[in-house]
Amino acid sequence: FLLEGEFHFESVVAMVKYLMACRLVPEMVVVGISDTDRLRDLTRVHSGDEANPSGGGEKFIQFLEDELIPFAEENYPVLPYRTFVGHSLGGLMVTHTLMNHSHLFDNYLALDPSLSWGIKRVQPLPPRGAYRPPASPAGTGHYIPERELFRAD
Repeated sequence: FLLEGEFHFESVVAMVKYLMACRLVPEMVVVGISDTDRLRDLTRVHSGDEANPSGGGEKFIQFLEDELIPFAEENYPVLPYRTFVGHSLGGLMVTHTLMNHSHLFDNYLALDPSLSWGIKRVQPLPPRGAYRPPASPAGTGHYIPERELFRAD
């Protein structure tokens, strides 16, 4: 499941096809997700600016859980083994989903997540090393660039 599919779908599909051709990964289906309002859908808290539509991330996650994932699993030849991928604000949403809704996906790939977005309005990041990813029988990898954890606004 790839956030901001309208921007990243073609390049990710090309990489997946190459990796499948080299037999480095099993066959897979890439589900590109286009959000209707990036700032609203990919952030979990409102910025405090009434003109800003941010803070609809929980509704977006509910849409994924209640509608999109069941639709994909009922209509396409997919296994119930899911990977969630996002870049920038998409990476922020992937990180939030991992930390608060980890049951939804088996793998999480947050590429250069905008972790500093809303940090003054939400809460400080936990101390280094405080977060431990949930255990997964298949093994789960997580990538959060060190520079992002300590970037100043």
